[in-house]
Amino acid sequence: MIRRLVCLTLAAASAVAVAPPAAHAGQYAVTACFDNINNSWQPNRSNGSADAFIECPGGMSVNGRLTEGMAARNTGGTASAPGYSSARVFFDAPPGARIVRVTGEINQTSTGGWQAGIRDETLGQWLWCGTGCQSTFGYWTAFDIGGLSTGRVSALVICGRTTCPRDALYALAALRKVTVVLAEDSAPSVSISGGSLAARGWRRGWQDVVVGANDGVGIRSTGVLVDGQLQATLERPCDATRAVPCPNGGDSFPIETARLSDGLHTLAAAAVDSAGNRSQVTRRVGVDNTAPDGPSALGVDGGTGWRGTNSFRLHWANPRQSAAPIAGASIELCLIAPVASGATCVTPTLSGAGLSSVAGIHVPSPGQWRARVSLRDSAGNQNPLNMAETILRFDDRAPTLGFLPPSPERPTLVRVKAQDVGSGLGVQEILLTRRGSSTSTSLPVVMDRNGFSATVDDEHLADGIYDLRARARDLAGNERSTDRRTDGKSAALALPLRIKTSLRVGKRKRVRARGANGKRRYRIVLIEKPRSRYGRTILLRGRLTSPGGNPLVARNIDVLAQTHLPAAPWRPIATLRTSKTGRFVFRALRGPSRTLRFRFGGSDTIRGRTAVVRLGVRAASSISVDRHRVVNGEGVTFRGRLRGRPFPSSGKLIEVQARARGRWLTFGTTRAHARTGRWSLPYRFSATRGNVRYRFRVRIPRESGYPYETGTSRSVKVTVIGL
Repeated sequence: MIRRLVCLTLAAASAVAVAPPAAHAGQYAVTACFDNINNSWQPNRSNGSADAFIECPGGMSVNGRLTEGMAARNTGGTASAPGYSSARVFFDAPPGARIVRVTGEINQTSTGGWQAGIRDETLGQWLWCGTGCQSTFGYWTAFDIGGLSTGRVSALVICGRTTCPRDALYALAALRKVTVVLAEDSAPSVSISGGSLAARGWRRGWQDVVVGANDGVGIRSTGVLVDGQLQATLERPCDATRAVPCPNGGDSFPIETARLSDGLHTLAAAAVDSAGNRSQVTRRVGVDNTAPDGPSALGVDGGTGWRGTNSFRLHWANPRQSAAPIAGASIELCLIAPVASGATCVTPTLSGAGLSSVAGIHVPSPGQWRARVSLRDSAGNQNPLNMAETILRFDDRAPTLGFLPPSPERPTLVRVKAQDVGSGLGVQEILLTRRGSSTSTSLPVVMDRNGFSATVDDEHLADGIYDLRARARDLAGNERSTDRRTDGKSAALALPLRIKTSLRVGKRKRVRARGANGKRRYRIVLIEKPRSRYGRTILLRGRLTSPGGNPLVARNIDVLAQTHLPAAPWRPIATLRTSKTGRFVFRALRGPSRTLRFRFGGSDTIRGRTAVVRLGVRAASSISVDRHRVVNGEGVTFRGRLRGRPFPSSGKLIEVQARARGRWLTFGTTRAHARTGRWSLPYRFSATRGNVRYRFRVRIPRESGYPYETGTSRSVKVTVIGL
């Protein structure tokens, strides 16, 4: 009943203008629908039975049209509104703030089961009217609701029954000249977020300070103080029609340090938020406006000679400082040679506490440069008239590379066009990589006036596609590589590059073969590992052909030999020439076991070929016995001389064997003399029964240091008369 009476009393009052209430410290006010502006209230609708309007104007006139204010109302229609159909315009407090008071004017209607009024959405209760309220009968009525502490208020219309009519205006909550007072007690967040004066180190002249400030309700003003004295302040543009009326963010302030004495000072940044809360932070800063003297003993690490790396290290001695220390240097680099038109100077600036040397100085281009150095203290003071001077010389121009097209006359020749306009070519390399493999082969290169070249050994490389890459480094250390030809195409080779050849060499041997009809036939084969008795000459035959068995006529075949001794060298022993059928004959003279290499060197278009014959010569020795007939219990002495030199330095092992039970058995060993090759072995018979004739021989086993295969001597006979 009390609420109903209050609503009736307000409805009967005449409409008057409502002035925004004053905000106290820690509070601020947000207005809406003054001068037809609303930037803070928002609409909400549950369905089409009610609607909300936040535009100003937006109230009700006699003819039923909205004319001013923002409003929530039922919509027209013949169908009833379902229960709890609603619409509202609402205001949300920013994070960290709360609504403590709402004032303004209201035009309210609630009939036909509809309810309308102002509601605390956080607590879920009506603040003005609601259930049982009567209409203001089209008049604007002032309201002032205080003592709040909520996050959202709204002007709400809602159907409070199962259904509510819509064929007329039954529900209306229209607001105008609304003021929401918000409280916010926390101090704003303020920081010295940037600016040159706030940076580490000493400063001079005009500097700046960036004050960063943030608060849930925005920042109204910021300022800068030095040693407690205000230097600058800034009032931010605020909009009282917004829930967050003032912007957050940073402000930049210029400060003239020339008005301050040299030394350390206290810098403060202050901020006041939209609710009037204030906070401040401080920092110590240094000011100095005195320039240092120039450097002395300026030099370049490694001297002033030419180099290929564009990186120089300068060193010098710093003058004594009374205030801010040396913190950097300016290096003026001016091109001396090659001579360029116009001014060709740059001035890089470098920084570093107590800087007395600097590495990584880069000149803008190759050439000879004059370097002048002046010093700067940590406050930025510098005297450009005090300079020291030195010379920097640099060449970084890498060679230019490109593979030239292959020559049909010399397909194995890979040519690279290479130039270097600076220090000249130093290292050149051509790499050959078979596709599908990660291993590259470096080819020996030959320099010429146009670049360098290499020959591809297609005889020993597997057939296939190979990619080429050229690499060159000039005398200054600049390097470049390429896998392209001068026309831009990929550099690749398909091996073999030359005509294939076949070279077969060996000792001819007639072997039996079975014919197609079962008849006995013979064919000739070449034995690549022939064996021979000591002192014999072996006739070797060979043939050189191209694909299809075509003979290569009048071609030289070089013959080299290597004795079967450790670390024995290869020695050229003959040069043969092929016949009209591509054949040749070589007579291997008597000698030790050896490997013969037959080499056809090939030509620019025909691939070379090598054939190897491993010639084995069996060792030999003489043998004799001083008595051929003895009685059991008597002895004999076997003697002989080893054939074939050289002999091992420790003498050659000799095995003396006897024939027994169908095989040769070794019963004694001795060593041939290292110089003469003579040997002897005494033996006494002790277990012979009856008369027995024995056969004896020597076996010479293969041994390192003796270039012969295992061999045996002839046999001798001794008759033993047993007991």
